[in-house]
Amino acid sequence: MFSVQSIRRCVGRAIATISALIPRALCAAFLAIGLASCDASQWTGKPRTPLMVVGLVDRSASYPALDRASHDLMGLLDSLGGGDRLLVRFVSEASHAAGENVVDFTVLEPPTNTLDPRSRTVRDSARARLAAVRQALEEMGHRPRAQRTDYIGGVAIASELFATAQPGQRRVLLVAGDGLENGQNDKAGIPIDLQGVDVRWIDFESRSLGLAQMLTVKETWKARFTSWGAASVAFVPTGQPIPLQPVAQTH
Repeated sequence: MFSVQSIRRCVGRAIATISALIPRALCAAFLAIGLASCDASQWTGKPRTPLMVVGLVDRSASYPALDRASHDLMGLLDSLGGGDRLLVRFVSEASHAAGENVVDFTVLEPPTNTLDPRSRTVRDSARARLAAVRQALEEMGHRPRAQRTDYIGGVAIASELFATAQPGQRRVLLVAGDGLENGQNDKAGIPIDLQGVDVRWIDFESRSLGLAQMLTVKETWKARFTSWGAASVAFVPTGQPIPLQPVAQTH
């Protein structure tokens, strides 16, 4: 026979479990329509800091992981919440060119009044925008490969974009590529300001570099980002989730 106390404890645990699962289910529903992703702060009452994420993706012939980077960026969409902005650009011999834009996407907040007929229009529009962003990221590998790469020019553009961030918006720079700087830097002489920006380098691979050379390239870029004021620099191992939150310096 079960005592009254044991039954109460079991019921209490069940209620706590269900209470934890309901917000996740609601978050998943919002993400499915491109309105807001799952973020615990939306349900705990804690203020949420919006993100501005700028992605630079190498489309040169020497970079073998363009398709994987595209896949990882699509997965990143699931980590974004209402008010977050994602901008993705290619790194090429003309990283500064307008034609290197891939996406510029801001996640909308969910309608506060779901009974308002206009809320359905907002949801439909958000769903269409999210689908267009996913398609643009998926088709990144279809672009012709560049012969050279101007990484510093790409970072200079990112610096200019970060200058447009909203007050209080946390900024993250994502880079995907082999780090080989062999293009003409058309942004030479323009100061690069990454003060407070968290840098995450994903899918770092190369067709031409050996292990020792790759380590040298990593250290070179880490030193550059640090000199430009980056708050943190992390090279994310392939296959691991992209840490958007601040992390300690890693090598």
